Amino acid sequence: MAILLYVMDHLFLTLKIHLQSYGALRPEAWDRIVSLITTVHLEPQQHLIREVGSLAYVATGLMKEFDVHDRVKPTILNFFGVGSTVYCITASHRLYLEAVLPTTVFSLDLAALHTLYLEFEELIKIYLNLRFNYYDSLLLRTHLLEMKPRERVIHFRRTRQLLLPFLQKKEMCNYLNLDYDYFVRTYRKLT
Repeated sequence: MAILLYVMDHLFLTLKIHLQSYGALRPEAWDRIVSLITTVHLEPQQHLIREVGSLAYVATGLMKEFDVHDRVKPTILNFFGVGSTVYCITASHRLYLEAVLPTTVFSLDLAALHTLYLEFEELIKIYLNLRFNYYDSLLLRTHLLEMKPRERVIHFRRTRQLLLPFLQKKEMCNYLNLDYDYFVRTYRKLT
């Protein structure tokens, strides 16, 4: 039990440092954040249920975000490793998150976020920066899809190097919008 408490304290400390990198965080604001956080533990292939406007932080593990809107096969929009922040912009029936590895997520729903902003105005700046990072990560995929196929693979390997051992090639193909055989040939040539 003591080990579990130590691990959770370490994960919360990592989140606190992450938030402080975007702005000042008073001790009483941090205490209030911790009191409102919902901790979710997911096994591989489990989905994170979230509501519009919620904010989630990947404390451990790896997740992938899918878009199923007007698609026969869901498209992977993004991968979120440790330290990533995920903002829910639309209903979960369109975009959903799935754990790739055993994952721990700290989540704040819209009501909790609203409470925090009313009590600690300075948190709005941090929140906006976290949302910007999420949107920026979505734009990365858009940027990749504008590249030539070989360049997509090269850029993906360079920018997502730490995630590669945990991803299946079919997931990478889906994300990069490439034919599986082409991707595998190109990927092997680059190794």
